[in-house]
Amino acid sequence: MTITNIENEKNKNIFGIPRFPLILGAMGLIPFWGCTIYSLLGPLETSNLTQTFVLFYGAIILSFLGGVHWGCAISRSKQSTHYKKHLIFSVIPSLLGWPALMLPQDIGIAILMIGFVLTLLIDIFFSEISSIPKWYPKLRKPLSVSVIVCLIIATLT
Repeated sequence: MTITNIENEKNKNIFGIPRFPLILGAMGLIPFWGCTIYSLLGPLETSNLTQTFVLFYGAIILSFLGGVHWGCAISRSKQSTHYKKHLIFSVIPSLLGWPALMLPQDIGIAILMIGFVLTLLIDIFFSEISSIPKWYPKLRKPLSVSVIVCLIIATLT
């Protein structure tokens, strides 16, 4: 096997998604699923604490998703058609995540769910107008569904 073949194998796409972002995205689910599984299998008196952990981690990740659009904006010229759109959409997730932390947990988690759906729709929009890679929404869809499932379970435990 040549070095080029090894390099191609390492960078191989899975379901049209580059391998490394897929691995990192899946690793980002570990705190969600860890807390979710613990809330289901752990002592009942810790369920409120695990719900808090999921809420805070969800707000952090939601802010991170906005940061993707900030990065897209600053990597473009100010004259770019989508420059202002990326900047505007980059702050929306943080503005949803922040109040979610100050409200009762069930309401906060509901706001996060709305935020994850909204950011996914925004990412699909930007992918369709070729402003972000086509593979990015393919990555985000299963990750967002998984996060929302964890958030739903968190509210039920």
